[in-house]
Amino acid sequence: MIDVHNVVKSYRLPVQATTKMEKAMSLFHRKYTDIEAVKNISFHIEQGEMVGYIGKNGAGKSTTIKMLTGVLMPTHGSIMINGNNPYTERKKVATNLGVVFGQRTQLWWDLPLLDSFKLLRDVYGIQEQEFTRRLALFDDILDLQSLLQKPVRLMSLGQRMRSDIAASLLHEPKLLFLDEPTIGLDIEAKERIRQFIKMMNEDKKVTVLLTTHDMSDIEKLCSRIMFIDDGQIFFDGTQQQLKSLYGGVKSIKLTTENPTVIPSSVLDGIEIQMKSKHQIEIFYSKETNVSDILVPFFTCNVVQEMGIEEEGIERVIAKLFHSLQEKVKVG
Repeated sequence: MIDVHNVVKSYRLPVQATTKMEKAMSLFHRKYTDIEAVKNISFHIEQGEMVGYIGKNGAGKSTTIKMLTGVLMPTHGSIMINGNNPYTERKKVATNLGVVFGQRTQLWWDLPLLDSFKLLRDVYGIQEQEFTRRLALFDDILDLQSLLQKPVRLMSLGQRMRSDIAASLLHEPKLLFLDEPTIGLDIEAKERIRQFIKMMNEDKKVTVLLTTHDMSDIEKLCSRIMFIDDGQIFFDGTQQQLKSLYGGVKSIKLTTENPTVIPSSVLDGIEIQMKSKHQIEIFYSKETNVSDILVPFFTCNVVQEMGIEEEGIERVIAKLFHSLQEKVKVG
């Protein structure tokens, strides 16, 4: 489906002149420097995979997506999508590609949503009967019926995101790029969109590449994670592999009458966070005997509720960030 091989993307930027002499010289002979936004990355994504592509701002995610969609051409290396070059064969690739950017819309701002859908229907040459069937399918999950006659400019962010995702899948593409699809949404809207993405992936075998800073999206949707930093891919594997490499911590959530009463005997080697007035979360390593933590707590507190969980993906990713920062300092 997606083959990326030894891809580099460099930008040539002018060097800022600082002295009067340098400024005068730059009028005749300007100096430039090359900045590598993406540094020799390679990966393969099979049809039907749902992959999270994560990293800090400026890590190279957006540049990668722009190259995959054919907006930018790689400086070196090759990109193939279904056997087609997205830059030189952009039209072929676009017919099987859907794209959603959380900050931008592909819908017509002043038109009712249905008119935007009809324009996209004509662009992609979708038959009327098939168009009606697909709209009904999207309405079942995304609840679009009440929005069809509403201009896009009058929609809330959640309504617009639901509409944008439907628009990106109207032509039933085999590949979907999602950039921050749940940004700024409430819990209900996020869950509705996640369910729809998951359904399209499982039922229609749509390949999904998801970039987001919301680790809940990654944890609930993606079986595979690629982590990019400073233009290089530092991790490519499953959630479980990531947790085994950078995790190793579990947590206990306790709801007690007086969570501030913490037995001194359990403080060594654990991390305690206050979650609310009556709830604390205790983080401990896999090697720790849970009873060594719980018995003193049950002795000192009336425990009303308890739950044991694996370390969340957000903390694991934070450790990966920290690990890379430490390597940079040492280097």
